[in-house]
Amino acid sequence: MTSGKKITGLGFLLLSSLVLSTSAWAVNVTLEVDESVNPPSLYVVNNNAQCAGGPIDCIEVESGSQPHMMFKLLRACQPGGPLWGLSGFYVMEEEKNWPAPLDSGTAGEFCANSGTGKVDMNSCGNNQRDDQLKIKNYNRTPGTVYYMVEAKHCTDSGRSPIHLDPEIRNRGGN
Repeated sequence: MTSGKKITGLGFLLLSSLVLSTSAWAVNVTLEVDESVNPPSLYVVNNNAQCAGGPIDCIEVESGSQPHMMFKLLRACQPGGPLWGLSGFYVMEEEKNWPAPLDSGTAGEFCANSGTGKVDMNSCGNNQRDDQLKIKNYNRTPGTVYYMVEAKHCTDSGRSPIHLDPEIRNRGGN
């Protein structure tokens, strides 16, 4: 602060709550399945972190934030919902190159396997259900990575999974 004044009492409390709310920011992406095409396709209908000037499925993560990224497929594998459930999440450095080796630093940003890019759903607070994927993005280094959300059919294990594979623009650490 250039005025030389100290932050005390209420000012400290307000500043602390601002810092806490920034670090708790989450990316929320709502998905749907289009069954009218063959093969069916997975697509984004809502994204609270859409890239400036980019398509709705592009995610931009603010500098200094380390959000959880929540991908939701509402009512997946439930009556009246899509017949597909979310089954995996991958990150890659090359667009539409699945699976492929991944730089260890980039893998660490998402708790992913550096050999395949598959995110470990049992670490870093990540978790998976038919209707939701929760992925931690540590966002330490600026750069663009590509992500792939995978969904499998709820009852027909013989059907090939469907995918969505756009990009994430990480703006990096502090």
